[in-house]
Amino acid sequence: ATCAAADAADVDAAVKSGQNAWAGWRQAGVKQRGAVLRKAAALLRDALPELVDLETKHTGRPKREYAAQLGRVPEWYEYHAALAETSEGRVPPLGGDPDHLAIV
Repeated sequence: ATCAAADAADVDAAVKSGQNAWAGWRQAGVKQRGAVLRKAAALLRDALPELVDLETKHTGRPKREYAAQLGRVPEWYEYHAALAETSEGRVPPLGGDPDHLAIV
């Protein structure tokens, strides 16, 4: 596996790409957001063997540890996809404390 080196122009291009994507994400409906998150989960799950190898080579930690840790990442994307898909358009209160904000 290889890792690309980035210069300032690469970073600027990545930031601009993220800013451009944000407008579309903001306007996307809950079903579309859920679909994007589920696709990301599937892609990550497919790439897990390579990611485990890369992280093991980078840090020297055992593969079994990274397989367990990284194996949970797609589950988080699926969890947040489910949240997006079941959005009711409101933020539930968090224990009635006005000093806390619940973000769903």
